[in-house]
Amino acid sequence: MTYPRDAAAQGRVVADYRRRVSKAGLPDKPVMQSLYVDLLDCRDAPPRPIHLGFQSGTDFLRSYLSELRALGINHVALNLRFNRADIETTMQRIADEILPDLTN
Repeated sequence: MTYPRDAAAQGRVVADYRRRVSKAGLPDKPVMQSLYVDLLDCRDAPPRPIHLGFQSGTDFLRSYLSELRALGINHVALNLRFNRADIETTMQRIADEILPDLTN
């Protein structure tokens, strides 16, 4: 499990981890990242940093999660502790506006 980093740094961390696992003769193992999210109502709201994550609209979150997938992150633990919107509404928005694009 790792913490959020900028894409270049996260890519290096994941690549180094996978190299070390391979060098140890072990099978490939998944990589997980935690992420605090405060999802805003406006879908195209740009990101603003918060503790170990960001505040944004669903467009940026979807893009960010796609980028993490490309970097080799297998699982992302979305933490809604700092989310100011209703949790049920936020979960439904994630299911409707983000997951369909990521599960293809």
